[in-house]
Amino acid sequence: MGLKLIMNLWIFVCALGGSFYGFYWFYRPKKALFLKMITGGVSCLMLTELFMVIYMVTQGDIEPGFQVGMLGIIGSFMFLLSANYGQMDGLVDNRSKELMPTRLKAFAAPAVIILLYVLFCFLVDSAEVRI
Repeated sequence: MGLKLIMNLWIFVCALGGSFYGFYWFYRPKKALFLKMITGGVSCLMLTELFMVIYMVTQGDIEPGFQVGMLGIIGSFMFLLSANYGQMDGLVDNRSKELMPTRLKAFAAPAVIILLYVLFCFLVDSAEVRI
């Protein structure tokens, strides 16, 4: 339970910071819709992790099966994989060279996730937990 609690707490803190940042900068008039949608997705993830942390602290380890906190993950995917995101992205990104640095920065998040997963694999011996 200790490592899972630390990981969920760390994800919660990062998602909380991302939510505050998004609400502060992107929920203003005349800001792009897809930035608001990303903020909504991160906020749903933050609520999921908040549920997981509170559940682990009060009840112990998470039991397999459906948990109410999983609704936040579903909401996150609804925000992030929405058709409006692709439509707005196509309207904003005109494939010009001046936006190339922004497109390259977008690869940072998947790279960090892969790096954290590899690090996690070295810390945990159980194949079930790794999967």
